[in-house]
Amino acid sequence: MRLLIGMASRGEYEKQEVKQSFYLYEEAVSTLRKVEILLRECCTKLPNRNQFNENCSLFAPEKYVLADSGENLKCVVTIIGDNVAKAEVAVRYPKMPSHFYRAVVQPDIQWKIQQIQDFGNFVLGAFEQIQIGLAASGESANEVVEKKILNNINDIFQSLLSARNSLTCIQKKSQTCKMRDNLLRKCFVPLPPADLTFDLYISSSKLVFSVITTPVQASEKDPIQIYEVNKGRKECECFIPWLYDLTIPVSHALQVMQTFLEKIAAK
Repeated sequence: MRLLIGMASRGEYEKQEVKQSFYLYEEAVSTLRKVEILLRECCTKLPNRNQFNENCSLFAPEKYVLADSGENLKCVVTIIGDNVAKAEVAVRYPKMPSHFYRAVVQPDIQWKIQQIQDFGNFVLGAFEQIQIGLAASGESANEVVEKKILNNINDIFQSLLSARNSLTCIQKKSQTCKMRDNLLRKCFVPLPPADLTFDLYISSSKLVFSVITTPVQASEKDPIQIYEVNKGRKECECFIPWLYDLTIPVSHALQVMQTFLEKIAAK
């Protein structure tokens, strides 16, 4: 009798497990569809061409004025998509006779904002992964298919995290970036002084122009010269509305996926 009761209990448990597994499978597919809608919206707003964005008006020149409050730094930059088309800079620099270094950027030298490119690549990659997941959902549900979809969702989540981080986390400069910086110096006419380094980057929904003053070489009295970069840094920034519009659907997509992944973890 006890054996029969035990078998019946085990049978009920297995039915419940199958039911719960089916529910999570259906919710996984629903999650993919919700995120697909959000990313499609984001892809239409990306400032580089893709299958959802063939509107040339999105690539019209946009002029932004970045200036600090102390009149120490000003940058007027024209952007087309993820390219810097033109720029004019004025930096307070006591070593110059006018106490300012002024320059323009040559329009014939390509200057891309890498963060915007990276963001677009991660979002488009996540969208392609969603299509793979939805294609798998059309197959008959079984453990293999369920595992494939769950792995797919994890991959999408990581891609979207990378997309968000590409605009919000300033990475340490690699050797490649330093080489790029040296090439960018040649964009400026006249060439900047050797102790000035420029950078133009994205921080969330802001465009930031940064100037760092560093000693060219250590002095004879102090060959191991310690220099605090922050003391020699000047920055100015401005808000870019379309950058904000790009991050909103990605943030919503991450929230949707996070909610689902928490349910899986609690299973």
